[in-house]
Amino acid sequence: MTDYAARNNWGLRMAARALMERDNLLQLGRLKDLLNPSLPPGRKLWPDFVDDFVALDRRRLAGFRRAEYAGLTGGARADGPKTVSAAVFGRMGEIVQRRHDVAQNCDRPKTAKQSLTPAQARKRLTDVQDFAIILDDHLLAHRTY
Repeated sequence: MTDYAARNNWGLRMAARALMERDNLLQLGRLKDLLNPSLPPGRKLWPDFVDDFVALDRRRLAGFRRAEYAGLTGGARADGPKTVSAAVFGRMGEIVQRRHDVAQNCDRPKTAKQSLTPAQARKRLTDVQDFAIILDDHLLAHRTY
C-alpha cells in the first residue's frame, strides 16, 4: 500500500473519488462549479479553452468548423467562445442524458425506443474521449494546487 500511496497523483485521485461519491457529476454544470476554484483567471471552464474544441474541426461538437470560426468578425467573433462552449456543453449533455436513459429507463425517455447506429455510437465515443482529453490536459496545465 505504501508504494501505491507514493504515486504522484494519488492524493488527487482519492480527492476525486471522494468528490464523486458526494456529488453527481453527470450534471455537467457541476464541473464548472467544482473545478473553477482550482484554475487561475483566464483559464476557467468553459469559454477560456474553446480553441481546443474548434481545432478538432467538428461542427457536431463545437458548433463551428475551424475555418468558419476563424472567419467570424465583429459581434459574432466576440460571442464565439460562448457559442462554442454552449455547443460543447449541449453535445456532452445530450450524450450524458442518453447514457442515463439507457441505464435507468431501458432506453425509453418517453415511450418509444431510441435508435442508435454503430456510426453514431462511434462518434459519441470519439466526442466523449476528446472532451475528456481536452479537459484533463487543461486541468493538468493550469491547476493551482
